[in-house]
Amino acid sequence: MSGQAYGPTVPYQTSTTTFVLSFSKFASGSSTSLQVDIGVSGSAGQYAYVDGIRLYEITQDEYNAIDSMTPEQIAAKWPYVDDMKNICSPYIIKYGENLLPPFTEWNVTAGSGGAPKMSVDDPYSVNLVADQSGQSVYVDVQAMPNMTYTLSLASLPVNGYIGFNSFDANMKFVNAYGGFTSDLIKTITTEGNVRYLKVIFGNNTFGAGIYKFSKPMLNLGTKAKSFKPLNEDYLFFPNVQLASNVDGTVYDTLFQRNGKYWKLARLKTMDLDGSLPWSTSDGYPGYKWIRLSNNHISSPIKDSGIVAKYDGKILTKIPQGTPPNSTDQQVLLDSADSNPNSVLITVSREDSGWGDSFNPSPEEIKAYFNGWRMCDTSDPTGKTPYNNLGTRGWYWVTDKDANPLFAATVPTSRAGNGWKPYKLQYQLATPTVEEIAVEGGITFHEGLNQVEVGNGMIVREKTSPNLYGPNNSYYFNDIAVGSQFKYRANVILNIFKNGLVDKSVLLMPGAHNANGYSKAQVSAANYDQRAAYSATYIALDQYALSCNVQSIQGEYADNLMNVVDSLVSSQTDVSTRVSILEGMHAQNMKGQWISPTLVNGWLEYADGYDTVRYIKDGFGVVHLKGLLKNGTLGAVIFTLPPGYRPKATKIFMTISDTNGSALIGRVDITANGDVRHTLGGAGYFSLEGITFLAEQ
Repeated sequence: MSGQAYGPTVPYQTSTTTFVLSFSKFASGSSTSLQVDIGVSGSAGQYAYVDGIRLYEITQDEYNAIDSMTPEQIAAKWPYVDDMKNICSPYIIKYGENLLPPFTEWNVTAGSGGAPKMSVDDPYSVNLVADQSGQSVYVDVQAMPNMTYTLSLASLPVNGYIGFNSFDANMKFVNAYGGFTSDLIKTITTEGNVRYLKVIFGNNTFGAGIYKFSKPMLNLGTKAKSFKPLNEDYLFFPNVQLASNVDGTVYDTLFQRNGKYWKLARLKTMDLDGSLPWSTSDGYPGYKWIRLSNNHISSPIKDSGIVAKYDGKILTKIPQGTPPNSTDQQVLLDSADSNPNSVLITVSREDSGWGDSFNPSPEEIKAYFNGWRMCDTSDPTGKTPYNNLGTRGWYWVTDKDANPLFAATVPTSRAGNGWKPYKLQYQLATPTVEEIAVEGGITFHEGLNQVEVGNGMIVREKTSPNLYGPNNSYYFNDIAVGSQFKYRANVILNIFKNGLVDKSVLLMPGAHNANGYSKAQVSAANYDQRAAYSATYIALDQYALSCNVQSIQGEYADNLMNVVDSLVSSQTDVSTRVSILEGMHAQNMKGQWISPTLVNGWLEYADGYDTVRYIKDGFGVVHLKGLLKNGTLGAVIFTLPPGYRPKATKIFMTISDTNGSALIGRVDITANGDVRHTLGGAGYFSLEGITFLAEQ
């Protein structure tokens, strides 16, 4: 091709055991397009796996610096992200002056064989009961690249040894730093790709015996420090979302003022799912215009909005007043348009299953945005769109089976199998400031501090352990016993029992059968079947949840260093406990109102009256509100999801209308979640004041 410019190629990758990051940079210059090629070099029939392909537009400074960065630094700076992602649940962890956890979190290794045991006297005193040489106790701790660490003990047992191994982000071995030593102090400097240190205490080449290790200290710097127990500080922003536009010129900000934390929101992100009032606008061969009803969006839209499809594809933006010319296009209508604050989206026949001559109802459009595809059921594969002939059916958009399972009535629930709704993100005409709940507080000790800044912190996820009979213990996040968290866990920070940290739980990083990299264990004697358990952990698959924090700024007063260390630590601990209690109280008292999908002709009464919604408070009580009209008496109005349903059918009195006259009505709520208006009038009827305990 004449005039084609070729960018640099990357070295061939030959590893058969792990994915290896390859990167190339290219200055586009006068080019208007870019082609990325990925190939396999070898004989016919050979193949390669390729994962996490990403393409970033970067600044000139980043372009200049990228050659001096390690592959791990590049992967962290420009991570793989699937679809439109914001920063989710950012956090800051200040590791303790001593980076080593108590011995209750350590493991024992058999070396070349045998069956050593580990006996913990107290949190920082352990006995290695060895039956041969080459046995040890060890723990993995997070480490920073190109940093100096010092390991020390006040004394060593006879024939006791200490040592390090280091690993990269994929737990691939990097260095042993000269092996074991009988010295009381060992100082090392990590390589640029190091992310973990394995600290090892053992008997090296000496034989059976009891080896006692106590009060170990691992600190930053070249000098050993006196022993202190681990005392980490943390600052979590649970359920906080921070957004930016594509080029990063407009973004949300977190800041602190007067002892409280606030979010300055410049953008709004919302799910475009089946709870919204959709309608058709126009039909074209192969696709239809679908409209989100006027003024449903909470703020006037600036010309910055983008829509991401269920598969992550960003829809093509077209100007207002321009008719569409293909599928997967969008137009956002601002307050100057005749239909202000609306969204129009083109949906293809292949995605929706709506034939060209078929005009879907609002309920059928809602079903699509909940992840359901319509079809003509005479074709068992579901590939034939419904075109006003035959029998219509619905199946999950994500169902890839040759013969999917059809639903015979319009689905009102969200589809399964990993369905993700469309998303809309747009810039607010006027930024808003809102107070946010936080957990924890940060103080710094004198000298170097190891601080981790990240995202994807899952805070207080409800969880239950399952029993593993052979050792009479319950396990959290263990695949073998079926107790997985919602997301794979990289690091479990705490397991909570009835809202308080359960000190009897053993956290197990790097454990076998973990769902991700970490699991936890509690003995049957310490497990309370009546208690409510929850977990706070850092998700392993960040790309599925969040994009990366790109920068953070912080300040502290120099005179804080003059405060007595114990007083500062105690104050931080108190602040942490208070913030946790405040956060739990806020979580209990503040729920989220949910708008259900109305069926069988029932409509919002509108005209200034409250819309139909439901909520569950922190005590498990469901509340209903709203005014409806014009539906079929006795038919289902909407269905409450699991977790919002009574154990048995409940009957409530309400006010309704027939022919302009008010009369008593009856509302039935069944154990399967169906809400029905069974007696009274359909001119209107109210759900106001209906409450019940959610028991299933």
